[in-house]
Amino acid sequence: MTERKNSSFCATPQIIYADYHGTWSMVNDTLVQISVGYWGGLARYRLDIEHVDKNSLTVRPIVEDNVWVFINETQCANAWDNIIAHDTETRVKKYLQSNDISVFDIKIETYSNGPFCEACFCPSGRRIKVLIRESDLEPAIKLGFKK
Repeated sequence: MTERKNSSFCATPQIIYADYHGTWSMVNDTLVQISVGYWGGLARYRLDIEHVDKNSLTVRPIVEDNVWVFINETQCANAWDNIIAHDTETRVKKYLQSNDISVFDIKIETYSNGPFCEACFCPSGRRIKVLIRESDLEPAIKLGFKK
């Protein structure tokens, strides 16, 4: 499947469009799961088929709730440490997106000022909070995040 849509986060003129390729699968007789790229990563959503006949198709998007998850950062043993980016937020976002998890917001908070050891597995004192889709909760937990 292909979606044609805005190719950047800004929707001010001149708007540039791009084709984003994706996949779809039937969840049941009336529910379609869509996975398709967009300018910020990967979008996943569901469509409920309300009516279909030889001339028309009516679908309703299923809106999912979002949930905050967190992980405590270590000195240098984080799964995203080898991702090249200018800041931690971008590295975490790229890491989660590479695991097919959509990221809507990231906040980094200091939960302790130490003292901490300097070994890679020691805590940094920072907690990384990420807003994701509720349907991405299980995969995020498998990656070490907590609700």
